[in-house]
Amino acid sequence: MTLASRARRGAAIVLLSLRPAHAAPPPAPEPSQPAPVARIAPVIDTYFGTTLTDNYRWMEGDPTAEFRDLLTASSRFADSQIGRVHGREKLLEDIDNFSVPYVLVSDVTPDGDSLFYLKRGPTDDVARLTSGGAGGHEHVLVDPEMLPDAPPNSEIDQIAPSPDGAYVAFGLADNGPDSSVLRVYDTVHREALSEHIPGARFAAVAWLPDSSGFYYTRPYDGGGTDRRFLRLAVFLHHLGASTDADVAVLDAAQMPFPFHAQTIVPRLVLPAGADYALAVISDGVSQEVAVYDAPLNQLTQRPAPWKSLAAEGDGVTEVSVSGALAFLLTHAGAPTARVVTEDLADPGFAGARTVLPAGDGVITGIAAASDALYAARRHGSGMELLRLDYTQTVPEQVRLPFPGTIAPAYDGPGGLVGDPRAAGVFLSLESWMHPKTWLHYDLRLHRVVDPGVVPDFPRDVSAYQAVETVAKAKDGTSIPLSLISRRDAPHDGARPVLLEAYGAYGYAFDARFVPAALAWADQGGIYAVAHVRGGGELGTPWRDAGRFADKVNSVTDLIACADALTAQGYSNPARIAAAGTNAGAIAVAGAMLQKPDAFRAVLLRAGLLNPLRSEEYPSGANNVAEFGSAHEPSQFPALLAMDAYQHVRDGVAYPAVLLTGNLNDRVVPAWQPAKMAARLAASTNSGRPVLLRVVQDTARPGHAQREKLEAEELSFLLWQLDMPDFALEAPAPPPPVAKPTRRKKK
Repeated sequence: MTLASRARRGAAIVLLSLRPAHAAPPPAPEPSQPAPVARIAPVIDTYFGTTLTDNYRWMEGDPTAEFRDLLTASSRFADSQIGRVHGREKLLEDIDNFSVPYVLVSDVTPDGDSLFYLKRGPTDDVARLTSGGAGGHEHVLVDPEMLPDAPPNSEIDQIAPSPDGAYVAFGLADNGPDSSVLRVYDTVHREALSEHIPGARFAAVAWLPDSSGFYYTRPYDGGGTDRRFLRLAVFLHHLGASTDADVAVLDAAQMPFPFHAQTIVPRLVLPAGADYALAVISDGVSQEVAVYDAPLNQLTQRPAPWKSLAAEGDGVTEVSVSGALAFLLTHAGAPTARVVTEDLADPGFAGARTVLPAGDGVITGIAAASDALYAARRHGSGMELLRLDYTQTVPEQVRLPFPGTIAPAYDGPGGLVGDPRAAGVFLSLESWMHPKTWLHYDLRLHRVVDPGVVPDFPRDVSAYQAVETVAKAKDGTSIPLSLISRRDAPHDGARPVLLEAYGAYGYAFDARFVPAALAWADQGGIYAVAHVRGGGELGTPWRDAGRFADKVNSVTDLIACADALTAQGYSNPARIAAAGTNAGAIAVAGAMLQKPDAFRAVLLRAGLLNPLRSEEYPSGANNVAEFGSAHEPSQFPALLAMDAYQHVRDGVAYPAVLLTGNLNDRVVPAWQPAKMAARLAASTNSGRPVLLRVVQDTARPGHAQREKLEAEELSFLLWQLDMPDFALEAPAPPPPVAKPTRRKKK
């Protein structure tokens, strides 16, 4: 393939000429319409002796007509500016070149001799529920676009096959995860059953051994209100029965064992072939869970005789079962994690036996099969697959076709999955240069094989490279820094850089295939990932070093990475843009506010920018476990320190900023980016734009629409980085005004 577009297939690529970094940017044409200005209505709060003023509190809560009008005007203004940037179509073509032609497979679930998964082909807007065996024929079971009673824009967001493969439960959502409805497909008669269970975001279906019904999690009252974040319960549903007859077997508000969190998400797990059921309890945000077990035939007792495998403080992040043994991945006493085992009939974490001790790398996932325990372990920027035969004490390392990432369990169902009734495991593998593929460890061949689920990637990416380097943090800590670029780009200190960071909840920004990164590289640029503290790249100490009072490390780490890009001769502050999504916006916005001249442009996607107010909306309360509470005097100072909205200063030359959001987003409500946009626009004196784009349409954007939005975001950044091919067009002149004709005097 070419490294640019289909139209130039086989042609050589000519790098863009870069304007010297010291050159002044060309004056931007005047906008065709004025930017909207948000109304100021100060509200004064006092927190434990600290007085704060909030000029835009009126935006919070249920959207008012005034707020909706502001969002509409702001988005139109942003569109009017971004729509005049040259180069958007070329960038979109590049992104499409790397993203559309390959197949995406997720939610791979082995079920005996069968395999179920979600698959989106090159021309599909949504993924389809598909079945097939390793190397066998595929069958499309459910196509959301062909279901006669499915709402428009519906997507499948979860699947769970029954033990005998006769049924598959699946979630169907048309407006984000909160709209998920649980349904069931009959694989024998090839038809969808009558089940329609709303509120299925956290369903986590666990089938009964005879496939006659299943346990699932939903809001206790069955409604679609925000209370779903506050009280969830596990229900038992029998196929064909009304959901009104479903019985709650594990109520988050009345559990027979202790778990302390503002939000409690319970789920049941019924491992295939096991005589015990597991209750896995989380706070909906943290990776750590509490685990209990009870005999399967005693679940109907009130209460069931639950016994503890691991409590809240035992650091368990994953559990897998084979036969009578439970294997738990924990970071208790092991900063890089270890695997312990317990007997289901006589559990107890204090007596758990370590089977995979902590080592040089971080163990990120486990899967128990009939033959062995398999584990993924991160080593630097790649991962390795370990196989521990149940008859052995030392694991063997399985050779993989290329160094890459095996998706951890918090990334959907995870990229390491097995069936305790069958030998071997399925694993996903991807890297900065290789899209996600799925592999199978074949016990008979004693090696990893391609099961034929994902075809070979049809693009040549040999002209691109990934370089792993480090930046020195303020306190001397080495911060890993990943750089993706073309091999032939000049090392001239003037390359456009898109520097991205997350650094929260212990989630690692592992190597993954990002089509937009290669499209950015085609502009002579570098897509960089700063692995700042707060993430999980180097284990729990790395996460803990970026939480609560230490959250400032995430901010200063990002600044250190930006400085390193200049010091190592890649770029300079006039050519560096930063991007952060959701909680990642805390680090990115914090760095922008602490050192405004470190970046020329900033992209904040659905950013958590006013965490002091998070507890005022239901799902925001989940953030307390990671960032702290504004109602606790010991935690308030740290929470205030990470609140970007409260740290915007008047009269400062801030970078250009594009903020995005969604009016229907319950995780980060639209008023968070809207308040920040209003505050920045009223404060900056740089003359650079502060744009806000908030989607108000309830329809989920399709694949093509998502790529278009992404191309527009990157075009905004390249425009602000003064890239010649992304200059701003002059607005269209107004239509001429016809002069009145004068009658000639007779």
